[in-house]
Amino acid sequence: NNTGAPLLESEYKAVFISGSVGNYPAVNLADNLSRKASENTIGIVTENIGSGDLGFVTTQGLVRNVDMSTYTAGDTLYLGAANGVLVNTPPTPPALTVIMGYVIDNSATTGSLYVNVRSGFEYPQYAIGYNLSNHTASIANTETLIDIDTPQVQSGITLVDNSKFTVSTPGLYEFTMISQINRVASSGTAAMYFWMKKNGTDVPSSNNNIDITGNTGTAATILNRNLVIVLEEDDYIQFYWSTSDLDMILKYTAASSTPTRPATPAVKITATRLS
Repeated sequence: NNTGAPLLESEYKAVFISGSVGNYPAVNLADNLSRKASENTIGIVTENIGSGDLGFVTTQGLVRNVDMSTYTAGDTLYLGAANGVLVNTPPTPPALTVIMGYVIDNSATTGSLYVNVRSGFEYPQYAIGYNLSNHTASIANTETLIDIDTPQVQSGITLVDNSKFTVSTPGLYEFTMISQINRVASSGTAAMYFWMKKNGTDVPSSNNNIDITGNTGTAATILNRNLVIVLEEDDYIQFYWSTSDLDMILKYTAASSTPTRPATPAVKITATRLS
């Protein structure tokens, strides 16, 4: 018992392997918010174990004479968010899913649960955001941050400060940005550049450059770019652009009719955790 406090059989807490003491695995209270404390979960405490003492943990099988009265027989029990507690509601991102077992008898005194620990289940993590107004650059040939004024959905990936797609779980992520480019005046050729930053630093080889040639209202195109990157917990991604001609904008088009059709965002960014 490496928790620094007694572990009680009556509390049937979930524990994970946090290290070792001599030839024995050391355990601490598990939780579903950190990868180590969830993936390394091994079972349920099934006897009183003093701090620093040895004791038994059930890794699979029936645990008897525990209070299951808050549950219903047949409930699936999941690892909770803190202190090794069990819950009967599946966690949502950014929490990780660990199935601890099943309620067999929901009695308060002779209750029982069948322990069968399974981890590795994760809900999809994603975020979608729009810019529903014209997006302009104030200075030519200078980086301009793309902001998001309308977050649409967020699950495990959070939009911070209207621009930072911030992840809660390490993994491989895909970002897709779609933008409608238009020219409000001028003519000739304008150069435009689009790239991403990770934690405020340019991502190597992430730039796309586009040359737009045409007069007012005729030089229009749709930018559709896809980027895949490895991120750690709390990393964030932002998108930037620049243009040689301030008459180039990322254009918003309102909903319209004939036929009835939805609005076109100036920018739409989708973030998805792949694995």
